[in-house]
Amino acid sequence: MIAYSIVVFDEDTAIPGLPALIPTMGAGLIILFASPRSLVGRLLGSRVLVGIGLISYSAYLWHQPLFAFARLGRAAPLDTSLVLILAASSFPLAYLSWRYVEQPFRRPNTISHRSLAVFAVGASVFFVLVGFLGQKTDGYEKIYFDTRLNPAEQEMFMLIKKHTGATLQNLYRGMGDDGDCNFWTKTVDAEFTARFKSCSEKYGKAVVVLGDSHAMNIYNALYQAQMSDFLVSVSKAGCRPHKYYETCHYDGFDQFMSENAEAVYTIIFNQAGVHFLSARGKSVNAAALSVELDTVNVAKVANYLDSLARHSAVIWLGPFVETGYDFRDVRYVVAQGLKIDQRAIDVYEQLDNKLEDYFAANSQEFNYISLINILQITPNFLIIGDCLTYRNEDHFSICGEKIIGKMIKQAFRRTHD
Repeated sequence: MIAYSIVVFDEDTAIPGLPALIPTMGAGLIILFASPRSLVGRLLGSRVLVGIGLISYSAYLWHQPLFAFARLGRAAPLDTSLVLILAASSFPLAYLSWRYVEQPFRRPNTISHRSLAVFAVGASVFFVLVGFLGQKTDGYEKIYFDTRLNPAEQEMFMLIKKHTGATLQNLYRGMGDDGDCNFWTKTVDAEFTARFKSCSEKYGKAVVVLGDSHAMNIYNALYQAQMSDFLVSVSKAGCRPHKYYETCHYDGFDQFMSENAEAVYTIIFNQAGVHFLSARGKSVNAAALSVELDTVNVAKVANYLDSLARHSAVIWLGPFVETGYDFRDVRYVVAQGLKIDQRAIDVYEQLDNKLEDYFAANSQEFNYISLINILQITPNFLIIGDCLTYRNEDHFSICGEKIIGKMIKQAFRRTHD
């Protein structure tokens, strides 16, 4: 069960969540059945592993600040050799804190209960105050801005602050709704259905944007471009047809389409393209020289869209470039420059070509439209005027949505004409 989790779990696995029970129960079973008579029991009872177990909690506490301060002190991502050095450094530090902090506290009469209570309360109050002040000052932002950044970095910091930030709540709060018939939902419920039917009576057929958080980006882009009087989106972060959960919207949308197909003009589907790369990860650069298509995921999505095409016209709007650009360290941004790595662009151009080749070789009921060809993203696309077009590694900013919305609308009009 532990090995299964290591091999099968990926960035889409809901952790914390029910899947976490698999490795947890596996560990529990090992503990339950290991004994001095078994090979596993003797291995776990060896001096080396027992010693690691004794200092493991201290190692757990030490490794995080080591990595955090190392990231703060560098204007570039940590390389593998430094990561290994930091990981190894946590063990001698863990031994020292186990030996001179943990053990003395375990001995009777080393420190009185009263002194321990006073220390614990005082330390807690101190850290609560530090946290409270940090919350109120946006992480001591002004101190960081005034003392750690030079003028060029300060200018970059303000640009990044204005345009970035992509927590789920920020994404959800930023979804367009005109109070009429341009609106978004992450689930097909009674409220959505009632509003949709009312708009159908008013405007006729709808354009529906379907997919994950990237589809949320596309909906907002089309919303800002005033694509249609009746434009709705059913989309939710992390939900994709090739791997979605009970909380996702696809089953509900299937039922909705079976009952409301006559009120839908076309469905525009979009999702993150990284899930169609066999070598997936936070950075696309490792796959830059050899892009392999994950045909299993592509086929699952194609089959789902084919099922929708029985009810309405369906467009698979292909993936857009995911930059992998990390805006969190302004010094790294200054060092790199506001340019998209050409290798990232190459990856998604190759992916788009492979998707087009796949659909040319396999029949389908939907129409595939290349978003790569529409946007024609170059390294300089990251900054247009005073707009930082991406808000994080793989989502457009608000002003970026406005820019691409006009481009997509014009491309659709040319296709329609």
